[in-house]
Amino acid sequence: MKFIEVSRITNIIHQQYQKRTKQFLLLTLMITIITTLISYFLTPNLSELNQNLDRVSNDAAGLSKVFVYVVNNGLHVPLQMFFLSLIPIPFLYLCNLILTAIIPGILFGIMLHLSFAESLPIFFASLPHSITEMLAYCILAALLYDINKVIRLKVKKCFKKTTETSYFFKIFLQLVKGFLIIVLPLIILAAFLETYFADYIYSLFK
Repeated sequence: MKFIEVSRITNIIHQQYQKRTKQFLLLTLMITIITTLISYFLTPNLSELNQNLDRVSNDAAGLSKVFVYVVNNGLHVPLQMFFLSLIPIPFLYLCNLILTAIIPGILFGIMLHLSFAESLPIFFASLPHSITEMLAYCILAALLYDINKVIRLKVKKCFKKTTETSYFFKIFLQLVKGFLIIVLPLIILAAFLETYFADYIYSLFK
């Protein structure tokens, strides 16, 4: 049985995919920063939010938390993004990516309200898994770009004659390979980083 060569992996995300991934990643980082500033100045209801965070944090732990994370972020969210990419509207599949960028921004802004010193350990502890998860979704979005483009071309052909051709099956296979070899492993890595490594980083500040 042959091992997957590095060249085959790199071929999945060629130069244009890398460019799109960087653009989407820059977009998500900007959204996170803007959301952090907005949530910081809006003064949210901190007592109610703390109760909700405590209830969520006690739902799962250890490998159970990893499993829940992978099922939700590694299966449910990518499926949602894929189905949104089948709608002939450009960049609609970015909704989940934008939401992923907004949530950390809200939490960071709220923590800054509570205490700047207390927020730094939480920020650094959540940074590894947040960046890893965002990167995974940015790569997925870069792959879904061509799926959405093909769908829009097919709709365009229904209304006017065009000589452009599309290869949906080939692009779909490329999407599946990219998801299985790159996106899903990144999500699994993010799950372990959040479950185990985040606590370790947080403990370094204590």
